[in-house]
Amino acid sequence: FNMMYRFLKLPKKEIYTCVSTILLAMNPYEWLLYLVSEEMIALYKKHQDSGDLLKTPQPYAVSSRAYVRMVARKKPQSLLCCGISGAGKSECAKQLIRYLAKTSPMGEGMVTEDPEFIVNQIVQASIILEAWGNAKTTLNNNSSRFGKFVKLMYKEGKILGSWMETYLLEKSRVIAQGPQERNYHIFYFIFKGLSGGALEAMSLGKPSDFWYLKQGGCTEVDGIDDKKEFGDLMESLKLFRFSDDDLSSIWNLTAGILHVGQCSMKEDDSGNAQCDPAAKINLDLAAELWGISSDSLNERLTTASMEVMKKTIIKKVAPAKYNDNRDAISKALFENSFLFVVERINGELFHLGSGDVKKIMFIG
Repeated sequence: FNMMYRFLKLPKKEIYTCVSTILLAMNPYEWLLYLVSEEMIALYKKHQDSGDLLKTPQPYAVSSRAYVRMVARKKPQSLLCCGISGAGKSECAKQLIRYLAKTSPMGEGMVTEDPEFIVNQIVQASIILEAWGNAKTTLNNNSSRFGKFVKLMYKEGKILGSWMETYLLEKSRVIAQGPQERNYHIFYFIFKGLSGGALEAMSLGKPSDFWYLKQGGCTEVDGIDDKKEFGDLMESLKLFRFSDDDLSSIWNLTAGILHVGQCSMKEDDSGNAQCDPAAKINLDLAAELWGISSDSLNERLTTASMEVMKKTIIKKVAPAKYNDNRDAISKALFENSFLFVVERINGELFHLGSGDVKKIMFIG
């Protein structure tokens, strides 16, 4: 009732209320810029500096309290954003980070005194992570399918940079999607963003040609311009110094996953699984894109290894297990590409430098 009154009855719409130190927010599905203005940041910063923290329901109040507690108690602080898909968790987290980045003094080793620098870095990093870790679901066209913990690193109250930890990537989405859902954005971005020559070299026609992309029945989504999103992604990747060789390897790996998904099974005369000869072209393409021999990939698809008494035993895969074996390869490769991207981002976001590591704290 309180939230409904504040949103519908007040002269200016309010989307926040609180219970003790817990901030409750609703998604208004519109931009209420007066709630996140520079003047609002300055107001909370003024009260923070005076020692009289504003306790009104606002993300900036939460960030201000976290910073003061970290400095006073000399202990890291964590801010938890939770809610259903589409509730506005990501936007709320951006405002929490924005206040801290704009009001914290800069530490040694920062390449600039501009407080917007860290905010922009995190925003650009988010564009990359969303390409590999977000997908269309029935509830949200840009749903995060992984957990993310963003840390702002501090030493003696001065900000040093940021760090991102990711966990629980939904690997099953790589190989299967529900009705009206898509695989991860990056698969669809490359079809609209890469040049015709690059797509031809990887034998990529259209998303609906590939089993891993067409199961949800919606390879295109209203409100998502895959070509524009790919352009924004490329700008962010260049900002984080991904080289042309890095990107070429990433596109080859991603395209190879799609071709492996086309490698269906056919039972051989011995009752074991073999790659369907009709899919031999996809097998060869995936092997070429990954820089391995076709025979080696075929062996990996049709055999499984197990360790017994410190000995490794290799056996043929039963027909009923072939798809599981193939899909496990695809999921593992995609997860590794995701972790590679995260590692490269963190290498640019934060440099430890010299000094006592134990004095470094964070607000995450």
